[in-house]
Amino acid sequence: MEVVDVLINSTSTKNQASFLHRTYTLYHIKVYTKNNTYIIEKRFRQFHSLWQKIKIASPLCPVLSNFPKKSCFPMSRNVVSFRKKALEGWLKDLISYNIEPRLVCEFLKVKKFIENEEFTPDEQLVLTFIEKITTESNKKIAFLDKFEKEFFLRRRAMNPEITASLLTLLVPMCADPSCMSKPMDIISKLLNRDFYRYFDCVQKVFVSLPIKILKRMNFKDYIKQKINPDSQRRAYEIIELIRVNSEDGQVAVEEILENDQDSLRIYNNWGSCEEKKISSAYSSDVIPLIKRKDLHLEYKISEKVITVGGFIEATSSISKICDLFIDSDMRRTWDLALEDMRETEAGYKMTYVAEKNIYNFECDTDIEEDSNWTRIIFKGTLIDCPNSKFSSTFLIEKIQGNDSDEFEEVGKLRCSWNLEYRGKASKIIMLDIVGEDNKLQNSFILLLEAAQARNFSICGRIKNNSIHEAVQRKNKKWYK
Repeated sequence: MEVVDVLINSTSTKNQASFLHRTYTLYHIKVYTKNNTYIIEKRFRQFHSLWQKIKIASPLCPVLSNFPKKSCFPMSRNVVSFRKKALEGWLKDLISYNIEPRLVCEFLKVKKFIENEEFTPDEQLVLTFIEKITTESNKKIAFLDKFEKEFFLRRRAMNPEITASLLTLLVPMCADPSCMSKPMDIISKLLNRDFYRYFDCVQKVFVSLPIKILKRMNFKDYIKQKINPDSQRRAYEIIELIRVNSEDGQVAVEEILENDQDSLRIYNNWGSCEEKKISSAYSSDVIPLIKRKDLHLEYKISEKVITVGGFIEATSSISKICDLFIDSDMRRTWDLALEDMRETEAGYKMTYVAEKNIYNFECDTDIEEDSNWTRIIFKGTLIDCPNSKFSSTFLIEKIQGNDSDEFEEVGKLRCSWNLEYRGKASKIIMLDIVGEDNKLQNSFILLLEAAQARNFSICGRIKNNSIHEAVQRKNKKWYK
């Protein structure tokens, strides 16, 4: 190790920048390296953060128990003096036993170590986040929110050590009420192929963590929706990942949920339909959503492209089914995510709503016809986001035995589709697939009903007035 010795000779007290006017203690550490001597200042919480990282990286480390415990009482001189000696002894043990030299050198800001280490911009982003959130804990939620937005804004990559450091930080924060569900959300995204390119590397690091560490994520409260109802599914996905990668999966689940009977009941009774949805983040196989004789719906994820396929079989006319796709009023009777659809010179402008967010697409439309079939093709691009695209191909054809020649004549028909979503569009459709309201599945069920009904009007679709008004305001600006 580059560090030869450390001494904590003195401490100082500073006022915390908050309306409570609290104070905190700084420990002045004199660091002796092979070529230099310098002094740095650290708070106790920074020592504690280092202890947590070492505990995860080296759970059998012999000096873990030597670390002084936290205190809930005001800091007296005796407590500060005791901590100063204990922390100095603990650092000396880390150096003499050469325990996790990388973490120790980072903590002590050894210049030679830092200068020789080359970090990518992505890794530097993570390290900066770790440093800020450990030193300014009163701004945790702001740092978490900013990091989530910046990190997942584009493709990132980080080495296993940086990944371990990030997970080490986030895991215990899942149980911190002041952080809400942000740490769980970030971990879930890192483990999910939809959000992080190297999700498999994160999974390897994550599942290698000891169960006693993973228990600190407070899964039981997430499963029981005590923290954030929207994070229940994410918690379930992560538990499933742990179960699959454990030698005795059920025992691991029981231990992670701390044998809480309510949590175990919810977990074990998770519906079969839900289980089909869960696997999407970890598999590139075709996942069925609906399997019926008259309606089939499935989807597949590969390389950030979501493909949705399926068909309906109905007694209807080709003209009517065509109208269900290209007529604005008729399409809104079954497409539950569609808020508005207007004709343009090239095709249509479609407005979709997902999680109360409004997304506008410009679509080119092409229609091909024959005596026995009609093909409708939509190609859309998200406005202001050219890399987010979708293409939808609907093929309406007569089934064998249907001898009608007229476009308007009713007969046995099959309408099959192939839908592809890329970029942000893939995330939007994913919300429809895995959302609690099963919006995609219900849309195609309604499509089948609309195709067969003589006079079909949508039932149960409640217009969200605030969203509808927002769409109208956007449309006014867009058409000016």
